Amino acid sequence: MSAYSLGQLRSDLRMTLLMAGAYSFLALIGFGLLAASVLLGKRVDGGQAATVGSVLGALGVFVLVYITAAVGSAVVIFLLRPLRGRWFGWAISGALVSFVCYTSLLGLTEVFDSTLRWMQKSSTTGSSESHWGFMFMVIGVICVPIGAAFGVYWRDHPPDMR
Repeated sequence: MSAYSLGQLRSDLRMTLLMAGAYSFLALIGFGLLAASVLLGKRVDGGQAATVGSVLGALGVFVLVYITAAVGSAVVIFLLRPLRGRWFGWAISGALVSFVCYTSLLGLTEVFDSTLRWMQKSSTTGSSESHWGFMFMVIGVICVPIGAAFGVYWRDHPPDMR
């Protein structure tokens, strides 16, 4: 069977979208609790007052992050399939999946900053540029190597996706 087939792409998409669905469900639980606290009149510490609409908007942003990360991860998994004959191919796949996921999170939270502003503390220190530089450093130094290690682990312990 060829490494690049439509069936394999569908399988990769199904796996990553299933994971995005699970993360979205967890986000739904967390944002549901947050919405309940908003309805009870609680304020987010140091942030702007939240409404049920702003909480639902933030939930929508996070679901979009999960879906974007899932589709990007599926493309990485699909395209790098021929490299996974050896451990370094799995490491590269894991590192790039981690990079795709975390840059999706950073990018979409920046794009939808106005929707998520109520979640941020009112006093911000430093510039947005220094924040981005720091976050990309964290992704590059911590998240990508962890993703590479997880990719190698996944090679030896594949998930049962029946």
